[in-house]
Amino acid sequence: MRSFLFGLILSTFVCSSFALNSTDVIRARGYQAEDYSFVTSDGFVISFQRIHSKTHESKPVLIVPGFSCSSFIIVVANREFPYLLADAGYDVWIYNPRGSTYSKKHMKYSPSQDQFWDWSFEQIGMIDVPEAIEFILRTTHAPKLKALIGHSEGTADIFIALSSSPRAAWLNSVVERYASITPTIQMAHVSNPLFTAMAALRIDALISILGTREFNPPDAVQKLIPGICRLTPALCDQAVCLLVGCEGRQYWDQEEFLLLSAHYPGGTSTKDVQHWAQLIRSGRFERFDYGEAKNMAIYGQPTPPLFRLDQIRVPITIFYGGLDTLSDTLDVEKYLKPQLPASTQLIFYPKYGHGDFLLHRDAPARFGADLLAFLRK
Repeated sequence: MRSFLFGLILSTFVCSSFALNSTDVIRARGYQAEDYSFVTSDGFVISFQRIHSKTHESKPVLIVPGFSCSSFIIVVANREFPYLLADAGYDVWIYNPRGSTYSKKHMKYSPSQDQFWDWSFEQIGMIDVPEAIEFILRTTHAPKLKALIGHSEGTADIFIALSSSPRAAWLNSVVERYASITPTIQMAHVSNPLFTAMAALRIDALISILGTREFNPPDAVQKLIPGICRLTPALCDQAVCLLVGCEGRQYWDQEEFLLLSAHYPGGTSTKDVQHWAQLIRSGRFERFDYGEAKNMAIYGQPTPPLFRLDQIRVPITIFYGGLDTLSDTLDVEKYLKPQLPASTQLIFYPKYGHGDFLLHRDAPARFGADLLAFLRK
C-alpha cells in the first residue's frame, strides 16, 4: 500500500520541460509537420500533428496514442514508426486525446470545471475517433483512410469506434485496416503494479485525494521542477515506467527516454482512470459503470453493456509482446481475438514489453517492417 501510494504520487511529479513540442520534434527529425484542430460535437478542441509524406504518394493514416499520452510519445524516438510511414509514402496524422497537453480546450468549459473532465476512453471512441477520421478525409479529400493505428488505450478507443459508436457502420466502410499495438481491452490478467493496485484499492475511493477532475500534475508544480529528471533520472524513470511499462528499457535510447519523461504524463481525466480500474476488476470490456440505478436510466439494464467487438468488419492485425504487463498474452489470445473477424492476424514479439513497440532500438527493423508489410497488403 505504501509503495503504491509513493509510486502514484511520484508519477504525478514527473519532470516537465516544454522547450520542445511535438511539431518541433518532428521538424528536428527532418520532416515537414503541420498542426491542425477541429471541434468535436460535444465541444472539445482536438489537435493533430501531421507528418507529410516524403514521396508523391499520400495515403492518410491516423495514429491514436495511449493512456495519458499526447502525440509526443509517438514522435519522440528518432527511429519511430511514424517516420517510417512518412518515408514509405503515408500521410501521417497523430491524434492528441481530449484533456492531453495539446487538446486542453473546450468551447464552453475550462479545465477548472468538473464538466470539462466528465469523460473516459468511452467518449474518445464514441465521439473523437469517428469525427477525427471525418475531418482527415474532408481535409485530404481522400475517399478512405488507409489505416487506423492504435497503441495501448488508443486500441480501446478504436475498437469502440469501430464496434459501438453511432458511426460504426460508416467507419467500417471507410477504414481499410486497423493495426492494434499492445491492445488493452480485456484486463483480467494485467500484472502492472500501478494498475492492479488502482483496481484492488478501488481508485474511486482515492479520487477525493487526487481531485475530481484531471489526473495529472498541476502545471504550476511542473514549472517549479523543470530540471529534476536530468538531475535525478532514476526518479523519473520509476514514475514513467509505472504508467508506460518499461520491460525492455535497457534496449531504449536513454536520451529519448529522458525527453519522454519530461513530457509524460500528458493528462487525462480521473473518470478515465476509474473506467480502467473498473475493467480490471470486472474482466469485461464494457461501458462505464454508474451504479445500478443510473445504469438502468442510461443503459436500460443494471450492469454496463459490453462493447460489441463482433460488429467490426475492418481487417485487423494485433501486435503484442510476451513481456507486456498491461496487454497480457492470455487476454489477447483467449479473449480478444475470438471476438474479432476470423481474418484477424496476431504478430507476437516474445521479448517485447508495453513500451518496446515505441522505443526499442530494434523496433524499426522488426515491428516497423511488420507494420509496413501489413499496410501494403
